[in-house]
Amino acid sequence: MSFDVLRLVTTVVNKETLFFERIDDWESKRHALLVQVHDYPSLIEAYKTRTVEPHPEDSRLSFTDEVPRIRLANACEATTNTLYGMAELAAQFGNLASKGLLPSSFNDLRKKVRAGKLDPALATTLDDLQWYEKVRELRTEWAHYSSSFVAEEHDEPVLIVRAYRRSSDRVQFARQITCTLPELITWTNNAISTVDNYAGYLVTRYLIPRMPMEQVIPVAKRDQFGMPILKGTMQVEVEEMTIREYFASRGLKIEK
Repeated sequence: MSFDVLRLVTTVVNKETLFFERIDDWESKRHALLVQVHDYPSLIEAYKTRTVEPHPEDSRLSFTDEVPRIRLANACEATTNTLYGMAELAAQFGNLASKGLLPSSFNDLRKKVRAGKLDPALATTLDDLQWYEKVRELRTEWAHYSSSFVAEEHDEPVLIVRAYRRSSDRVQFARQITCTLPELITWTNNAISTVDNYAGYLVTRYLIPRMPMEQVIPVAKRDQFGMPILKGTMQVEVEEMTIREYFASRGLKIEK
């Protein structure tokens, strides 16, 4: 099951599941990451083709447009912040969905999964969480100690990670190193996939089993484009169906 399934299931809200509304925040972070990953090729190209003008009197010097470098560095820092935030929001939702059985911190979730203290199926679902360990350290470094800096290696932009944190906090980045843009993009794609898998786990393990599938609810009628049908008074046309029927109408079949 994907994040889209979680999004569908959480549209059925009652007084006990008001926390379903937090999916909006999770989804916003997720959408931002998808756009950021999409934008990297153009940002990298803009950096590589930035204007460089030679010094009029000394050929050893040049004047370079720094805006593309700043935009690329900003994107990298924004990605780590957004990715870290999405993971934390997912963990908070999981904590509420499981009624406290799962940690509200993604870092605590990672530690307990690694220690074998949680459902083995969850460990399989999350798989390798090294992307989180790397992004967490980058986010901490850049939020509290230094700034992201773009340099070049073999004519390709790379991130310079200055390690100013305490030595005891340095695991993934023990000292100043370079980090390529493809690496950051790969970590981000892996993160989106992993957190989507976590969404599917929550749906299967906690949400669906607790839903009163035969309860009748009002549902907005939709046109051929999937949009709600409005009356002349701008009210939404509704019909009644069971939760099971509603899910089926949106492509999610729940067996009895």
